[in-house]
Amino acid sequence: MLIVFLWKATQGYGILTSCGTDAVFLVLAGQAAKQGLLMLEIKRALGELKLILA
Repeated sequence: MLIVFLWKATQGYGILTSCGTDAVFLVLAGQAAKQGLLMLEIKRALGELKLILA
């Protein structure tokens, strides 16, 4: 189950997602970042991180 918390601030985004059972993955991005591309990259990175953490 993927849990995502997304918040937007004046200078960009913060995205916190679950990364396995004992870890979270925090991404901070500037306001110029495209939200859709950011989510795709997060999904790709999570796949790699879960393999490492397993």
